[in-house]
Order: sequence, then C-alpha cells, then structure tokens
Amino acid sequence: KNPKRGDIVVFQFPRDRSVDYIKRCVGVPGDTIKIRHNRVYVNGVPEGKEQLVDKQYDSEEESTYVYYKVELEDGAEYTIRKRINGRNNEETYGPVIVPPEHYFMMGDNRDNSSDSRFWGFVPRANILGKALVIYFSFDKRRQPAWNVIAAVRWNRILDIIR
Repeated sequence: KNPKRGDIVVFQFPRDRSVDYIKRCVGVPGDTIKIRHNRVYVNGVPEGKEQLVDKQYDSEEESTYVYYKVELEDGAEYTIRKRINGRNNEETYGPVIVPPEHYFMMGDNRDNSSDSRFWGFVPRANILGKALVIYFSFDKRRQPAWNVIAAVRWNRILDIIR
C-alpha cells in the first residue's frame, strides 16, 4: 500500500536501484515541503508538534545533539535528532511540491542523512514496503579493522521500528 506521512519505508535508491534505503516518509504526492531554520513544514504547517525529550553529547562525533519527539496530527509519534550548531541549523530548502506517484523521504538523524533534500523524490515504483523491525545494526565508525563484532549495535537488533 502507499506510504503515509510518518511511515518508515524501505525503497530502492533512486540513483541506483540495486541499493535499498530506509527513511521516513515526510511528504506524499501533492504535498508542499519546505525547511526554514532547520524546521520541516508540510503544506505550510510544521511537520508535527515537536517536544524536546533529551540532549546528549556524542563523544564519537564530538557534537551535542537534541532529540525531539514529533507528534503528527493522526497521533503517530517518532523521534528525530538534530545537532546543536550543526551544518543545517539555518537550513533553508524549497518549497518543492511532491509530484504525483512520488514521495519525499528524510532520515531521523536530520543533520547526518542522505535523503530527498539531496537526491530528490522517490518514485512509487521504487517503494518496497514499510519497515517493521531492525534485524541488524552496525556502526562502521566503531569497527577496528580486525574486530567487526565491536561494531555491532546489539541493543538495536530486533527492535520494533516506530
């Protein structure tokens, strides 16, 4: 079935259909998407109600991040991550209108995501389905060349995707 706003979707990357991507659906056909001061607007209103839930320093990335719970009009909730003083804090994008049979996708780690802001809309034909569970999680930054096991994020394996 067609993705709706807020769904986590698995799709074939538009620039190389042999690669599968997973991102959150932010815009559906006909939506107008714009970003002002690092805030996403869909059809002229904020993506959802944002509530600050956490602030953490990431020693590996040497940056502080804030985590926001986003609540959509239909009650769906998810958490996004934004870097304090990150490259996108004053980001301006769009407005763009999502064409028929296409979707606008963004990663939840907003300042560290290759998504529709950079490579465009996802055609409906590329959609594989809605993601349900994290079956494996790997952080290549934590991987010493000789120890792949150290890079596995064990606490995320088999988590339900929200």
